[in-house]
Amino acid sequence: MCDALGVSVEMKETEASGHATILARDAAENGEYTLIVSMSGDGVVHEIVKGLTDVNNGVMGIPLAVLPCGSSNGLSMSWYGSTDVMAVTKKIFSADCVAQKSNLIEMVQLTGLDAGKSTLDVMGVSQAVVSDVNHVCEVQLRWMNSFPGGQKLKELLAILKVMVEVKGHRVKVAMKMAPLSEADVKEDGYRTPEALGLTELSGPPVGVAVDEGGRRKAKHPDSGRWYEGDLPWLWAEALSISYLAYDMQMAPGKSPTDGTMDMLLSTGHSRYQLIGSLMKVEYGTHIADAWFYRYKVTELVFTPADPAHTFYMSGEVIGEPGETVHVKTHPGKALLWF
Repeated sequence: MCDALGVSVEMKETEASGHATILARDAAENGEYTLIVSMSGDGVVHEIVKGLTDVNNGVMGIPLAVLPCGSSNGLSMSWYGSTDVMAVTKKIFSADCVAQKSNLIEMVQLTGLDAGKSTLDVMGVSQAVVSDVNHVCEVQLRWMNSFPGGQKLKELLAILKVMVEVKGHRVKVAMKMAPLSEADVKEDGYRTPEALGLTELSGPPVGVAVDEGGRRKAKHPDSGRWYEGDLPWLWAEALSISYLAYDMQMAPGKSPTDGTMDMLLSTGHSRYQLIGSLMKVEYGTHIADAWFYRYKVTELVFTPADPAHTFYMSGEVIGEPGETVHVKTHPGKALLWF
């Protein structure tokens, strides 16, 4: 297609973990490229984001597109509404796609040996039930990918394991609220802090800088305020996109350009309710379940009780297990082609 359109294209093949970061860094330093297209899953995109932001003081200077060649392809579904490679390719070349300033999500480790370490991404931060499923799929059963139907089978086995265990994850969650419109509450199912009985904090948690004047500019009384909850969560997802995977519309309607994250929490599931939510998540109707809580936020602090608790960005394990992390949105610092 590039040849037919007279577009100059250069192919680079990754050779090992982390190589995409080197290639993206080289491209950013070169200054001659106008678009990077990742033919990959979401994990390689995570590496490219690091390479691009390393060069430009934490800002992506070249727009990024993705062709869905992985097992989850949440980015492709969120940006292009498809996981068909040909359909997505045509869309990337169409007039519908432009470079859009979007959310860059940063996770900073606040405690532990790597305190102060920062990681950047364009999807968000996963933990709890999604981490459990991801560990089974991508660590324990990844070998099944080489068999016909192995990908679907491993996902089914992972979900069955999670449904049998119904494991709660004790994580203290502090959230800095973003403004809510009437449509956010009525149509999109966003909750207020009172819905979950969250406790208002007098200021940011320890280790987080104060944002001067945040409340004064807010259009909603809770906006800019910090709230905290400490319950055994089953779901605990912070997302800047609508689809976590091609068949998981975790945050329906979520835009990567609005300067906020969706914080999705659930607690108090029975096994039957969990099955019901998992069956609904493909269509995004799980957020209407009484045990699901959807919040619009700009910053988060997670403090796990379990020393083995893990965090994921784009399916990749990040940070030290069990440590407190600060997650924040940087509006406009990502440059995405969709």
